[in-house]
Amino acid sequence: MARVYWPWLLASGFLGIAVGIGAFFILGRTSPQFTSTAFVEVLPVLGEGTAVTTATGIGGTQELGIAMETRARGAVSDPLLLRVSDQPEVRQTRWAQQFVVDGIYSPQAAMQDLRNRVRARTISDTSYIQFTARASTRDDAQVINKAFTDVFLLTQNTDSRAFVSNEIQRSERDLRRLRTDIDALNTRINNLIDQSQVTSANEQTSIFAKEIAVLQPLVAEARQQIAASEERLENFEQMMQAPGGVVYPEFVREEAERANIAQQLQLQIENSEAALRSYEAQYGPNHTELRRRRIMLQALRDQREQMIQKKMAESFSALVDSTRRNISTLRAAEAEHLGKIAIAERRLNELVRTLAERENLQLERARLLERMQMLETKLSSLTLERERGARVRIAQEATRPDMRSFPRLIPTVAVSVFLIGGAVSGLIFLREVTEQRIRTPLDVSLGARARVLGFIPDISMDPSAPKRIELACEEAPRGATAEAIRQIRSTLLKSARDNGQKAILFVSGLPGSGTTSIVSNLGINIANIDLKVLLIDANLRRPSLHKVFGTGDKPGLAEILRETATLDESIIQTRIPNLSVLPAGSDGEGTYERFNTPAMSELISQAREKYDFIFIDVAPSVVAGDALALSHRVDAVALVVRAYSEKRGLLNRMKSQMEDARASVLGVIVNAIRPNAGGYFKKNFQATIAYQNGSASPATKDAKPVKAKSADTDDNNTNA
Repeated sequence: MARVYWPWLLASGFLGIAVGIGAFFILGRTSPQFTSTAFVEVLPVLGEGTAVTTATGIGGTQELGIAMETRARGAVSDPLLLRVSDQPEVRQTRWAQQFVVDGIYSPQAAMQDLRNRVRARTISDTSYIQFTARASTRDDAQVINKAFTDVFLLTQNTDSRAFVSNEIQRSERDLRRLRTDIDALNTRINNLIDQSQVTSANEQTSIFAKEIAVLQPLVAEARQQIAASEERLENFEQMMQAPGGVVYPEFVREEAERANIAQQLQLQIENSEAALRSYEAQYGPNHTELRRRRIMLQALRDQREQMIQKKMAESFSALVDSTRRNISTLRAAEAEHLGKIAIAERRLNELVRTLAERENLQLERARLLERMQMLETKLSSLTLERERGARVRIAQEATRPDMRSFPRLIPTVAVSVFLIGGAVSGLIFLREVTEQRIRTPLDVSLGARARVLGFIPDISMDPSAPKRIELACEEAPRGATAEAIRQIRSTLLKSARDNGQKAILFVSGLPGSGTTSIVSNLGINIANIDLKVLLIDANLRRPSLHKVFGTGDKPGLAEILRETATLDESIIQTRIPNLSVLPAGSDGEGTYERFNTPAMSELISQAREKYDFIFIDVAPSVVAGDALALSHRVDAVALVVRAYSEKRGLLNRMKSQMEDARASVLGVIVNAIRPNAGGYFKKNFQATIAYQNGSASPATKDAKPVKAKSADTDDNNTNA
């Protein structure tokens, strides 16, 4: 885009410079402005970043910046500006005369204008404020700025003295209150020490902690013994409740058997058993005495077992009671230990709270002491400040300007160039947005949503400079135009072969689109790859194919349609092998209407049998309806548009008409592409020529293109 509109942008730049210079001189005579500058220093004070306040933690750089900014804003407040506008020296300026009405000066009106003429701004990281005043004369600017700074100094110093006095009174009041609070804290700390004997707190804490440490293992041991005893008692109760009777532990039976009476009975049983064996050996097993002695032995055994059962019941009952008493004793011991632990913990917590309270009181006292020290330091600083006097002074008096502050040459010219350049850029953008003509293949893809079969460069972009654009493939086979035709041929042949299409109609929208040159060059190119091609000139209004190839113009298509000649009689073989031409013939009455007759369909059918491809050149669709009449009799249609000629709407209408006629639209060929967008197409075509010639020679780059000479004046052949 810059390549296309650079003259516009360059002209806008020169115009902007000229207008800017003119505006500079005009404004310098009609509306000059002079600016006076003065500097005021604000001496630091407590709370505004002095060394004293920074050390005490009250002031700092941030506080200084905030205070300075506050003063700068106050300098341009309405009350202060009203006082400035009412100063006697300001009343005498030329600027003030515009506010005199009927001999009466209006300070209020002057104050409104001063808002836009005076400025006060802080100098970063310093204690200086810059004051500026703007007026139409040098003297007025100086007088106004001097009055501005004088009123500011008077106001600030008056306010500062009142501020320091108030701060001293407030600091003394705060200091008295702090001393009272510190005395109260000392009393509380002393009372706490006396009441709680906090001085021996560390020793008492250790005693309580040790007591808790001793009691906790005892509680754990008691709980373990209680658990073991409860488990033993539960086992005993299960033995007592056994379905077959009480089941005593083995150690209970052993203890019962060791009793004296059990031992005596056992001895008697053993003696009886010995006597029984002796009698049995002496008298035999069936003696009456033996039976008696056996009865006596069994009686002894039963007696012993009864005695053991009784002894076991007594022992087991005593064991259960003992276990229950032991559990009760252990629980009492556990409760006692827990009570002692609770008492020790409560006393320990009370002691810890007392210690924490003492520590908090001591911290509060330290904080108050620190604050008291800060207030004492602040009070000393304020006293010194009161003795020192004024805190705001003039660092630089209001200057008398040496040169104008407005207008300035460079800014005025820059603004003028920017505005005019912006306006021209806006016009360029608007022109690009509203442009409806087809300029690049992208316009076809996006605007018409059609397939692009290829594009052909404008003849001025072809460094090979063919003499006749219609015969570019013959005269300059290595040129950019011929190469573009080859690319279109490849796309066209692939699509046609995939769909079995031979007869293709080439249709343009407007005269001069270059349909004839595209048809003739495609015919030459395809004939060179040993395919038989027939070119039919169906543009009966302005026939030109016979002129391109230097053949006769009749008999031709018109005679065939009127049935006064045959196809074989009318076809002419050109000088190029495999390429034949069917000229338009002589126009006669009713010839155009015969495109809709069976004779036209028969002609195309006969041509299909003899040729590999039939290309038909027809009149533009805008000037005639021949293309629409032929569209449904051919196999496919290729649309041709010329860059910067046809509009997108025309292409859309052509495409819609062909589709409505049930024609197969192969795509669009864009003719006469011109260099734009940085010369992308031009550089590519030049590179193509250089590559085919063996080197990118400067001669190729510097070659001056020659405009092609068309074979006739037919607009349909134009590509320049």
